[in-house]
Amino acid sequence: MSASAILGIIFLFLPFALVFALYRLWKERGQRRALETRFKGVIDADAEVQSLGKQASELRQEIEKIRADYASKRATYNQLAKEVAIFDEKLAFAEMGIYEPHFDFTG
Repeated sequence: MSASAILGIIFLFLPFALVFALYRLWKERGQRRALETRFKGVIDADAEVQSLGKQASELRQEIEKIRADYASKRATYNQLAKEVAIFDEKLAFAEMGIYEPHFDFTG
């Protein structure tokens, strides 16, 4: 094979190789853009870690606040349940026909 034939073959396949390389470049850019839009909010990993840590801290504080609020409301509920139990006991006696005297006839 002569040098001109080899040179002709190279020039024949060079446009195909160039088109293939441009196609691959275009495809890779599309994939990169898709990933960039998908992870647009996560640019800096350290900033994201710090942001998530702050959110976790806020959620922990909110949980502690809710637990304290629940404990105080539970105490109020228990107190009210005891007070209602007294009336429930009086109602049970009344259903059996035992009544507390409401009037004082001594005088």
